[in-house]
Amino acid sequence: MANDTICRVGGSLIQHGDLNHRIYLMHLEPGDLPGIVAELNRMAMEQGYSKIFVKIPVTHSRQFLEAGYTEEARVEGMFHGTVDGVFLARYPDPKRRQVADPDLIRDILKKAQEQAGERCVVTLPAPLVCRECAQDDAEALADLYRAVFATYPFPITDPGYLRSTMESHIRYWAVWDGDCPVAASSAEMAPAERNVEMTDFATLPAWRGYRLSSYLLARMEETMKSEGFAVAYTICRAESYPINITFSRAGYQFGGTLWNNTQICGAREMQGISLSGKSVICRGFESMNIWYTRL
Repeated sequence: MANDTICRVGGSLIQHGDLNHRIYLMHLEPGDLPGIVAELNRMAMEQGYSKIFVKIPVTHSRQFLEAGYTEEARVEGMFHGTVDGVFLARYPDPKRRQVADPDLIRDILKKAQEQAGERCVVTLPAPLVCRECAQDDAEALADLYRAVFATYPFPITDPGYLRSTMESHIRYWAVWDGDCPVAASSAEMAPAERNVEMTDFATLPAWRGYRLSSYLLARMEETMKSEGFAVAYTICRAESYPINITFSRAGYQFGGTLWNNTQICGAREMQGISLSGKSVICRGFESMNIWYTRL
């Protein structure tokens, strides 16, 4: 499975590449302003990318907005529990902004919000057990992700990537049937900012319907809250009823939609885009919903 590149631009962290056909500013080093705004635009034109999106404190948004970015989502208190985080986007090719099935996305959001706060206690059926994953679990965890996702924006099917992120900033949990994980998730931590992304949810088809994602989410929330994190959020598939309902039931608030944002699950092929003489095929871009809560 091909993946995009994660690298530094100045002191800021970005992901970019042809898989998602975009640039994602994952962490902004404030000292890189204002130059990074022009640099991201230059990279997008040079590579022919059709979208740029940035995750930043709202206090640093002015220069991006002046450069043509628009706000797609917001997480209240994302930074240090006091400063809102915003997801801003710019579309060098406006066709990237055209959504194939907006009615479906609206219906999923409506159904999810109708069940807001209806969280119930989930009990694992025997013989399943839940535990945090360790380095020795990386191979089995990668196998699970490989079985669930045909494509994914980050290389979670690579055991080496899982081990490396376990050592740095991501903790993984799984529900186990003996030595085999049947469902998994992760908490991507930003301790300095006191926020955590609840992500990488996957369940084998045979075990769907048992609310294992809800169980994993509750376990991660309990741990992250005890360790001082103030806000939890997720970026989940806007076209998935189960995952949006899971977060709404858990008391998360809807923060907005990132349009045609991510290549995930080998989704449908979409029309070609040509930028700056570079012809590409855009495959599987799905819109993503933002949900968040205070811990």
